[in-house]
Amino acid sequence: MGGDRLSPWTHPTQAVSAHADGGWSADAIAEAWPTVFAGHRQSVVETLPESKTDAS
Repeated sequence: MGGDRLSPWTHPTQAVSAHADGGWSADAIAEAWPTVFAGHRQSVVETLPESKTDAS
């Protein structure tokens, strides 16, 4: 990951764009997520089955 802009997409368009001078760190994304990005989350159309683990 690198660069100043983080842009989740809802194809074919951008859902939201935010700019961070000097680039985005994981901490900066975590801080911005609730107010900037969370409202633009996109669902996944495919429902995946739960993974099965070996109990033995």
